[in-house]
Amino acid sequence: MESSSLSAERLDFMNSVLKQIYDSIVPKDETVRQWIVKLIAVALSRQFGREIEVRLYGSCAMELQLQHSDIDITVVLHEISDEEKFVAWKEIYQALSRADEFVILKEHETHRQLMVVEHKLSGTLVDVTLNNFEPAFIAKFVQISVAAHPLVKILLLTLKKWFKDQEVTKNMLPSVSSALMGISYLQKRNYLPLLPTKELVGDKGTQWEFFDSALSMYKDLVEQSKENKPFDNLCLGKIVYDCFVHFSTHNFREDVVSILGGKPFKKETLKWEDHYFAILDPFSWEDKGHKVTRNESNKLQACFKEAARILRDDDLFFFCKPYKFDDITRRMGILGNTSQDAEIAVVMMQEGRAEISLIGKEIGGDELDCRDPTLPLKELEDMKI
Repeated sequence: MESSSLSAERLDFMNSVLKQIYDSIVPKDETVRQWIVKLIAVALSRQFGREIEVRLYGSCAMELQLQHSDIDITVVLHEISDEEKFVAWKEIYQALSRADEFVILKEHETHRQLMVVEHKLSGTLVDVTLNNFEPAFIAKFVQISVAAHPLVKILLLTLKKWFKDQEVTKNMLPSVSSALMGISYLQKRNYLPLLPTKELVGDKGTQWEFFDSALSMYKDLVEQSKENKPFDNLCLGKIVYDCFVHFSTHNFREDVVSILGGKPFKKETLKWEDHYFAILDPFSWEDKGHKVTRNESNKLQACFKEAARILRDDDLFFFCKPYKFDDITRRMGILGNTSQDAEIAVVMMQEGRAEISLIGKEIGGDELDCRDPTLPLKELEDMKI
């Protein structure tokens, strides 16, 4: 059921409640986080004897941080060998261990080049990496998308908050996953343009130069799309509700959530048949949902359906509360099965463990999945960004 079926009164109510949720989770002041990043840059520059660039990625770079989000940064040292990188990582560790403002919570692991430090005064956690460029590119992509219209940021933060509240995936999904899902939905509704692929961008030298060119072209496309005013006549309630309806019937069993231009990706094409909640990061060409189990994927889809039902019919107080799967099961049993809804039954099994089984028509049956067939493998190289 799409938002066009909702009454004006219901939409007004949804707008009000969802805006209150957004206002309660968005940080009011970023001064502390900005100061922490400067402190780290100063500590590193003192250690190396020259100015060191510190680049944000993750939630803060995407402008999708919550009140207590940590900070993700990468130290930028261009054109260094693996041996030099090992030495540089030791210098980074020494710089932060000597800084009075921080305490290292996780010992550095040179093979992963990741450490977690805590700012003593605020308790803010900082993930520190070295030359971790790919997450910075996806963060820039999300940042450009967020700048398209205020509704984009509210939708993406609502999705992020909702995922955290459900706790279905035990924090196995990075925060960028919900952002990519939200942007993918907006692209399918033509509210946002697709990210250009190699066919449009052309050959642009190094991989990083190509990424920069693709993002520059995407930014231009976003600016051009504003002329058509795609978000006119939209309201917060409509866009959030339609997003949850969209993913309640998305064919997670076969399809990959993607923000790239061109044909839809199938798991079979990417050899991801054993991935149950596939979300493509086009910069690293990795699945951001690869840790989600089959059981968790089915639970999440049931939760999407339950969220749409609450938005449509129920007390919105329950929207961001953890859902009880036995309640969803009983409710779905009452609703029955239709080809449009592709009902998912959540069955509570022995020892209190929730397992999932599909009843009735499978998700993504012929009546639901009318998109292009699987991409031939030979086309993958041209699709990559």
